[in-house]
Amino acid sequence: VLPDPTRIPDFPTPRSVPFREAMEEDKRIAVQYRPEILVVRLEAKLNDIDLALAENIFLPSLDVEAEPSRKVGDFVLGLGHRFGVQFRFPFLQREARGEQLQAQAQAQRLVLLLNYRRQQVMMDIENARSAVHRAEERVDVSRRALALANTLLKGERTRFKVGATDLLFVNLRERNMVQAGVRLIQARAAYQKALAFSQWAAGTWVRTTTDS
Repeated sequence: VLPDPTRIPDFPTPRSVPFREAMEEDKRIAVQYRPEILVVRLEAKLNDIDLALAENIFLPSLDVEAEPSRKVGDFVLGLGHRFGVQFRFPFLQREARGEQLQAQAQAQRLVLLLNYRRQQVMMDIENARSAVHRAEERVDVSRRALALANTLLKGERTRFKVGATDLLFVNLRERNMVQAGVRLIQARAAYQKALAFSQWAAGTWVRTTTDS
């Protein structure tokens, strides 16, 4: 029983790209869109704010104020105002010093974590691109094996027509051709999986979701 071909969609057409160029492009995209890297960058920005606030406590402050006065003695020519100047200089800010050191240590930790995340992403991309490359080779080998099996089947059928072989060998050739077709389908399916893994490793799906 052969199913209707319209009910079985074909695999997408493979888009073969240079191995090294594709890997470098994936790395460039991944640094911008992989969630692991974006999370660390956001944490670093928040920590920079905390560090700026901690360092701001050590700065001297000067407050100047002026307001209308209600005291009779402050009135001059019918006008009454009060002026004030307050200068503050931080001294022995132990709590602020501790917060500053904590924010600085957190900043150093986030730098190391960002480098670690980048190395992980680069490794994912290299593994994914290698898987795509191997899958492409497997598809090519499977396609040539199917073509060879088809050629052998045609030759065996020709021999059967002239009586040079029997039906058993024809059936074996037909079986080999079916198995070669199955291996080609499996190889193409493996290629699509490897391609999906490569897109995940590069963060392409995140970029598509964000742009939409």
